[in-house]
Amino acid sequence: MQEAPVKSKIELVRVAASPEFMLNGVAVSPRGRVFASFPRWTSIDAPSVMEVTPEGGFRPYPGGTWNDWWPGASSHDRIVSSHAVFADSTNHLWIVDDAGPRVAPAVVGAQKLVRIDLDTNRVSRVYPLSAGSSPPGR
Repeated sequence: MQEAPVKSKIELVRVAASPEFMLNGVAVSPRGRVFASFPRWTSIDAPSVMEVTPEGGFRPYPGGTWNDWWPGASSHDRIVSSHAVFADSTNHLWIVDDAGPRVAPAVVGAQKLVRIDLDTNRVSRVYPLSAGSSPPGR
């Protein structure tokens, strides 16, 4: 007679929450760092990518001017509106910037994929995306 497999209990644990900012993506790095994307879909001014702090709050990530975007600001070296974050096995964070603030059409020439080296916390490469990479109207 074969024994029934032991079922493990999986428990969800809240590591952070934001009562004021809309969060749409989460990434956990191989070393346990947690990142979230906050698209600029509402009128609330928030950084578009943040890292969860040990206290359960958030801090803008990666720092510098990458999260300081406003209409008319430079967009090639800033995140306009992150749509997703992903941490890979080589300790890089990838950010999809669909560049569509307030759910409006994308800022022309601003759509990109941003790679951040999590060892240095610096942007290591920016891959511009063509206008045809998103659905029409985005």
